[in-house]
Amino acid sequence: MIEVPLSAFGTLDRPIATVRFAANLEGRFYIDDLRLVRTEFAVPTVVHEAREDATPQHFGLEQNFPNPFNSQTAIRYTLDRAQEVELKVYALTGQHVATLVSGHRSAGRHVLHWDGRDRQGRPLASGMYLYQLRAGGERQTRKLLLVR
Repeated sequence: MIEVPLSAFGTLDRPIATVRFAANLEGRFYIDDLRLVRTEFAVPTVVHEAREDATPQHFGLEQNFPNPFNSQTAIRYTLDRAQEVELKVYALTGQHVATLVSGHRSAGRHVLHWDGRDRQGRPLASGMYLYQLRAGGERQTRKLLLVR
């Protein structure tokens, strides 16, 4: 086994002790024989953690997850006050294909799960779609990718 200090590869952001290469007796090297070994591990630190029951200070629509998706995706949004809300899905042509939320919702964080079906319950075709949240005169739009 050969050990090469990482300093031989230039300056690194984090300290890593060595890179080890393993080869067979014939001197061939295979990429699956590569191991990176760290001797120091960083411990994650929480800088700020909001209480779950804290009222958000802003209106916001988050990116769906997973994206792209096949069978189901989660869409999260926050409301800074109780209000009437609409969350709709549109084809890129502008055609309204589904209404996910329509009605009064309380302030706070909300999550819904969508299965990629239209207003009649039919599976939508694979493709890019837009989803738009409207509430209190504000609106935000994001893209999602459905892959069947």
